[in-house]
Amino acid sequence: MRHGFQFLYDWTIHCLPLTDLSGLQFSDVISEAINETINEVQGPAFYRGNLQITDVRDTFLRLDNWTKGVVFVNGFNLGRYWNKGPQKTLYVPAPLLREGENEIMVFELHQTAELAVTFVDTPDLG
Repeated sequence: MRHGFQFLYDWTIHCLPLTDLSGLQFSDVISEAINETINEVQGPAFYRGNLQITDVRDTFLRLDNWTKGVVFVNGFNLGRYWNKGPQKTLYVPAPLLREGENEIMVFELHQTAELAVTFVDTPDLG
């Protein structure tokens, strides 16, 4: 394997299958403790949150303080995001959502400044 013009030795690559996320185990932590240590978390990490919905409609997901990764809504791979843009929102069609509790998982490759996502009613395509 090479990085630029430099050969790398003793390198192992492992596949990270993202087709079934049901085997992931998350720890319960207090949000204040997360926010205090959020800048210490660097590198790939999964984050999970829930959204309560009473009126299911098409929407758009903003990840303003996130860097680069993939978003899953109710187990469906919604798509990739990158703070470089130009696209600032991901489309979330109504059939992916359900009344009541909805699960959002974010696989962040680098780090985030804040553990929050925002749902908006208009797209921002840059």
